[in-house]
Amino acid sequence: MPTPQAMRNGLVSFVGGSCLVFGLAATAVAAPVTPQRLLNAADESHNWLLTYGSYSSHAHSALTQINRTNVGDLRVKFMMSIGGTAPSPDNEGNQKPGGAAQFTPCINDGFLYVHNAWGEVTKFDVRTGSRATPIWRADPAMEITGANRGCPVLLNEFVYNKTRDMRLLKIDDASGEVVWDVSTQYVYDVDPIREQSTSDAALAVGNMIIMPQVSRQRRGWIGAFSAEDGSYLWHFNTIPRPGEFGHETWADDWGAWKVGGGGVWGGISYDPETDLVVFGTGDPFPWGDPEFRPGDNLFTSSIIAVNATTGERAWHFQETPNESWDYGTPSPKMLINADVGGEMRNVSMHWARNGFFYTLDRATGEFLSGKAYTKVTWTDGLDPKTGRPLNYDPNSLVQAYTKASLRPGDPSTSQGVCPYYLGAPTWMQPTYDASRQMTWTQGTDGCLNQTLEADQYLKTPEYVAEIEGKYPFLWEGELVGAHQNGRIMAINILTGEKVKQLVVPNMLYSGILGTAGDLLFTGHLDGKFAAYDKDSLAEIWSFNAGVLITAPPTTYMVNGKQYVAVVVGGSSAGSNASADLLLYHDRVPYVVVFGL
Repeated sequence: MPTPQAMRNGLVSFVGGSCLVFGLAATAVAAPVTPQRLLNAADESHNWLLTYGSYSSHAHSALTQINRTNVGDLRVKFMMSIGGTAPSPDNEGNQKPGGAAQFTPCINDGFLYVHNAWGEVTKFDVRTGSRATPIWRADPAMEITGANRGCPVLLNEFVYNKTRDMRLLKIDDASGEVVWDVSTQYVYDVDPIREQSTSDAALAVGNMIIMPQVSRQRRGWIGAFSAEDGSYLWHFNTIPRPGEFGHETWADDWGAWKVGGGGVWGGISYDPETDLVVFGTGDPFPWGDPEFRPGDNLFTSSIIAVNATTGERAWHFQETPNESWDYGTPSPKMLINADVGGEMRNVSMHWARNGFFYTLDRATGEFLSGKAYTKVTWTDGLDPKTGRPLNYDPNSLVQAYTKASLRPGDPSTSQGVCPYYLGAPTWMQPTYDASRQMTWTQGTDGCLNQTLEADQYLKTPEYVAEIEGKYPFLWEGELVGAHQNGRIMAINILTGEKVKQLVVPNMLYSGILGTAGDLLFTGHLDGKFAAYDKDSLAEIWSFNAGVLITAPPTTYMVNGKQYVAVVVGGSSAGSNASADLLLYHDRVPYVVVFGL
């Protein structure tokens, strides 16, 4: 049983950073976001209460006021800085810490909540539709920064802030005062505490806050904490410890499992019917040397469902056993009721980083279908019954696939591997439209070459002990070709087939918002924020914010008017923005709100 590692002033600190109040807190309160409201969040189209709009992670709004006939009239209504400045690179191009702006604003009855790379949460009053009035800002006083995805958690009369440095803060929604500040790092007798961190959104389920652990060089986990007092409730390890189910899939005798992997850094979905939390995991570490970690390496590159009340595993499905290309599966799992083979099934669907679109039974994890939506060279396809890669060899502890797996000292392996690990969607949200039975996502077109010299990762317990806290990146990788285009793709969920694709000049890293107004919204690295026709994928409106966009949009309605909001700015998420000007901007994140 894990025990809490105290942080700041013991397990609970009633100081926990600071709060800046702007003078209007006394009257700036909306209706409490009860657990029942969260269960029915998709029905509150005027609000955006969860990171992906609902527990089903559809990232889709029923609002229609802004639609493809009038979106050309969309204009900036107001903007507001959210702090967390990411400084410009120095003359040698080195980026100082600042953190990618991948934040999602959440809105409750005209009040907007957003955090920044330093974990500061700001509440704005946006009810006028012409400006954002700051109400309060809660500063957790973090000493590290980085990606901090999703939106702050809204539950009852409080706001919960999950920070990069593994803390959970309970904030009074009316005053912005921190009620308590707890550490969520844990010490195991077989797992000494190390520098854990988290980057993706937490999720409120009932009276619990569920949060992930993701940091590289760390073994992943997901856990639940009481929304009442922050106390620990349960914990699931994505890298099984000795004696836990799946530990035998780390089939070496030097302790490779200790090096880590399996981080939970994509979206978390929740199915109230089964009380299951569904999420994906990252790749095993080090991803570049599958010989160092023989076996399937559970639960890396897997979809997992755990009981929300107990944390016990209900099922898992591993996409890519013993993988070596960073094919984790962070893309949010869309929970959908769909016709599968003439039978209505409750399913989980997602765009996987390995190039396939998967459909699973969300109660059992049964594989139902999987089809490639992009160029795939690492395997010849999937077994139609099991979903295993066709080139998977159950009699081998180290997989070769189509000679795509990297072999130390053999430069002929892992060449021209498609897709490139950023070539398929990673954490970026897809969107699903039930009326069309279509889903859309964005990605990047590309393939990868990798090489690793012989005898780099030593197969000894002593070496494992040396790199357990932070393994070195000893392999080399390069993209095939000088430039990668971005893509917006559409799949018909009834067939699993890709039916449409739009190619754009630069990689996309923002995520997609869909609306019942027949629109898709997304941001570009060159600063363009654009609306696309759902059916044709034609661009029908755009605005250039002048800084890169790596955050997903949201939409809401207040006083009878619909708005679209997106965070812009932050540090660069890639080198393909094709705009030298971006290298010299101070990337101050701010929210831009559009309306008719």
